[in-house]
Amino acid sequence: MPEVVSGKTNKVTAAIRVSPSPGSVAVNPRTDTIFMTTYPSHKVAVISGRTNTVTTTIRAGSGLGEIAVNPKTGKAYVTGRGLAPGRDGLTRRSGLRHAELLFQEEQKTSRENFFRPAEACGKNCRTVNDVRRRADRGRTNVHVHGEASMARIAIITGAASGIGRALARALVLRGDTVVVADIDGDGAERVAAGLAGQGPGAATSAALDVRDAAAVAALVRSTHDSHGRLDVMVNNAGIAIGGEAHELLLAHWDRVIDVNLRGVVHGVHAVYPIMVRQRSGHIVNTASLAGLLPAPGATAYAMTKHAVVGLSLSLRGEAAAYGVRVTAVCPGVVETPILDKGGPDDLPKSPAAGHAREFFAHVQARFYPADRMAEDIVRGIDRNAALVVAPVSAQLAWRIWRYTPLVANRMTARHVAWARATFGAQQAEADTGGAAGEASGGPRRPRR
Repeated sequence: MPEVVSGKTNKVTAAIRVSPSPGSVAVNPRTDTIFMTTYPSHKVAVISGRTNTVTTTIRAGSGLGEIAVNPKTGKAYVTGRGLAPGRDGLTRRSGLRHAELLFQEEQKTSRENFFRPAEACGKNCRTVNDVRRRADRGRTNVHVHGEASMARIAIITGAASGIGRALARALVLRGDTVVVADIDGDGAERVAAGLAGQGPGAATSAALDVRDAAAVAALVRSTHDSHGRLDVMVNNAGIAIGGEAHELLLAHWDRVIDVNLRGVVHGVHAVYPIMVRQRSGHIVNTASLAGLLPAPGATAYAMTKHAVVGLSLSLRGEAAAYGVRVTAVCPGVVETPILDKGGPDDLPKSPAAGHAREFFAHVQARFYPADRMAEDIVRGIDRNAALVVAPVSAQLAWRIWRYTPLVANRMTARHVAWARATFGAQQAEADTGGAAGEASGGPRRPRR
């Protein structure tokens, strides 16, 4: 707290508004007493005397400042928080105007610190606002006032490649301990080994098929038992199955539901009760931009991603009462191996399978790097965002669909027509369809 400059005050003849409800800094014209009004009594006298030296400060609330006097001019000021008169970076002005400028600046900083706690306190920290929002209530070592907190314990599924691998790296670099889980156990082990010397955090690997609810529960339980807590659960594992609906077998629908939707449900079902008991934690579910707007040609995939968004937003409303956060991640086109896989190898491929990269290159020129997407996710975790939609092109597409759906539908129809003409897909005929495809052993190929 700085020493208040002493001197003589000028008579103030009007109230200075510094807060919508706590009150005002004002002067009693009969006694020339400077006082801080409080709601509702308006009777608290803090500093007295027009001709008396100001020898103390008052705290009018969060980010509202102090009263001081310039000894050269004898004029009273309200300083910025923690700053003496003349050192807060604002032009000196007397009377009410100066106080108003200071208050506006303090309120702006206060708002920025609330909505952007990570930027306010620096990297790898939680702030007092995190505690106020109850996300970390129950953690004995969560610090406030910008002090860094301990490293988090996180599980990331589907972390052997793509967004999952990039996110694991980002968290390890922040000092977190990450369990790299993937159905590709060897790939998960390679990623964990590669992260071992990259940052202050640590990484271990686990082979995991998210379709196996018991295996997911066992991994969650063992991680919690080993570390005494579990702070972040990222349900990221997923597959892409393209093709028009009439080209898909029932097996295609079952597989995409089992991995993309049931895999998320298994993760939530395993970790949520633990986080409720510890009164802290963050569940991050990877959906897609296809979970926010229509995706013809990937109907089965879009169905599961819409479900993940709905699950996440609904659970978020329930979980807040227990100090648990929930975020849905909706990436646009990100540079990951999923663009080249074309779906599961043990299922028949549709005519458009394997052409995802070519299709999206037609839609947009550049793909978003996975590392940038991971940074967006980490930022969303820090801010407790309900949705993380990135990159900017994805945000734009989402807003076009929300506010001008007819325009979005026309654009989508053009892309579908281009894909049909380019990849040889055709509209359903009377004797084709999923059931017919199953009877013949796979989706029917178009006539040449």
